[in-house]
Parts: sequence; structure tokens; C-alpha cells
Amino acid sequence: MIEKQFIFPTQVFRGSYDKAQELQKSVVPELLAKEKTDASPIRYTANGYTSYGNENILENPLFEDLKNFIDACVQECHNETKLQHKPSLKSSWFSINRIHLPRRT
Repeated sequence: MIEKQFIFPTQVFRGSYDKAQELQKSVVPELLAKEKTDASPIRYTANGYTSYGNENILENPLFEDLKNFIDACVQECHNETKLQHKPSLKSSWFSINRIHLPRRT
């Protein structure tokens, strides 16, 4: 599930979520709909990114499988590094990146 990357003195791991393309097709329309109801006065940053962090997005049922995958990866990394205490994810959000889209005039 995870692969060690020996590029820094601290271990770095890389995982691959096999269902990413499938998930993208189902969640992008919902996330874009959330954007339309956003009341934030700042629509986009100068570099084209907008983050939405008012909720824990991984708690949305659409992301259940992804959350389980992330939890399993975190646990596997934790076990591999033999760190103390139990890891937990505290928050999640989504960002929209328009940096590669044509500029609106």
C-alpha cells in the first residue's frame, strides 16, 4: 500500500489511491456546487487557489472509502516508523485550483 522514499533523513512514504479517477467524477460536481454557495468575500487568491475549510470534508459519506484508505496508510506509516501514541486526523478540506484555466476577462 505504501512505498518508502529514501530522499530525506526522515522517512517519507508515498501511497496511491486506485479509485482516484472514479472518486473525482463523483465529487467534483458536489465540490463545485459548494463553491457556488460560499459566502467568503475572497473568491480566489492571486495564484488561482481557493481553499474551503469550514468543515471536515472527509466526514462526507462520498469520501468514506478515501478516508478509510488514508487512515490505513497513516496507520501503516505509524507502525513502520514505530512512533509512540496513536495517530489521528483532525481536519480536512478541499481546494480549487484554477491556475491552469484560461483567465476570465
